[in-house]
Amino acid sequence: MNPVKTDQRGTTLMELMIVVVTLGIMAAMATPRFLDYIPRLRTKAAVREVVSQLRLARSTAIAEKIPTGIYFNSYEGGYVVFADTVDVGSQLYDETDQLIRAAEFSPQIEMGYVTFNNNVVIFDADGSASSSGSVTFLSQDGEQLYQVSVIAGTGKVKMEEVAAES
Repeated sequence: MNPVKTDQRGTTLMELMIVVVTLGIMAAMATPRFLDYIPRLRTKAAVREVVSQLRLARSTAIAEKIPTGIYFNSYEGGYVVFADTVDVGSQLYDETDQLIRAAEFSPQIEMGYVTFNNNVVIFDADGSASSSGSVTFLSQDGEQLYQVSVIAGTGKVKMEEVAAES
């Protein structure tokens, strides 16, 4: 006679199905929240790109000993990185200046106000900036405001996240 085993271990098909259904329900609940977050991620990536380009302009100015700047085009929603070779010291972007890079923001990225003189910041060979100022960006959902600032004396570039006002 075979003894009946009462100490069996393992998972039944029913238990496995309960786990799969539970995970499916949790994933279905999380997906809309994640999709709401995507516009903020895109805006933050664009802002980080601007910070990167400002730092590159400063580094280029120091390395090449040529004033290098960025012009923020608030009408078309983009920026131009340039070497200030024409009318140096005027704090203006001239289309005949040496173009390093030009970029436009995605239509989902809203560039707010620019406080640099003539929408231009130029870095000198010592790394200092032509003026202190900032440029702001608003996430598509309107809930997150990003501000990129430059300090004139040091040329330091920083990004801050600020909760948008309702």
